[in-house]
Amino acid sequence: MEQAAPVNVLQSELPAYAAMIADMTNQYNGNWTGSGYGYTDVTNASRSIVYLRGTHQVVTYDRGVSQTANAKAVYLNTTGTPTVSGGTASWLTQSGTQKAYYTELLGGTLSNVGLTPAPENWPDWEVVSTLKTDGGSVTSDQFLHVLEWGASGFTKSTTTLVQSSAGQGFDGSLIGTSLVMFMRAWPGTFMGTTFSASGATTIYVSDLAPNATYTINGAGAPVSATTDTAGVLAFSAAGTGNITIATT
Repeated sequence: MEQAAPVNVLQSELPAYAAMIADMTNQYNGNWTGSGYGYTDVTNASRSIVYLRGTHQVVTYDRGVSQTANAKAVYLNTTGTPTVSGGTASWLTQSGTQKAYYTELLGGTLSNVGLTPAPENWPDWEVVSTLKTDGGSVTSDQFLHVLEWGASGFTKSTTTLVQSSAGQGFDGSLIGTSLVMFMRAWPGTFMGTTFSASGATTIYVSDLAPNATYTINGAGAPVSATTDTAGVLAFSAAGTGNITIATT
């Protein structure tokens, strides 16, 4: 006997970006947990995604928490044979016309675990291999990745891990002049957080309450802003000093 329940999803589609936040905890509880009939073993399995449309960059944040130490990992299928160097993988699509980069900033060790190529279909769409970020057998882990792509001569952006310095725990990535931040323990009640602007002039703070107004304190930032339907707070800033987000 197995157990599963609906996935709770929040989503927004805006001209500059799109976002999706999903709580998938109920999909991970069942007798496959490795601890007998662990129907309540997994206490958090969630994913937050922000897609920056103009720069073709997708930032993903995955959370996995269980009562017993179980394998925590994130997988990504690729449309070309990837080369892995440290925390970055890159590959050309099979047509040779596009190149993708996948950067691991938090969570584990990135490797190419391989996959037999699917039957020929269209040159860019069959799965060729699989990347795995392995966090090991632990009770809790968070994974932060950046996927970006462009023409065959595309060069990877500089991506840097940014973490909150006060208040609630947030992890994020600076990608060029954009900063995307995610709540470390979501779902949860937001109580306020502070992080470095890190040179970013556009900031996205995910995992807040949808359609809610928050106060902002930081150079060049508005005094307040309202989240979208997925709970993402987007605003401009000067890129210097700290940014503090608080409830109104």
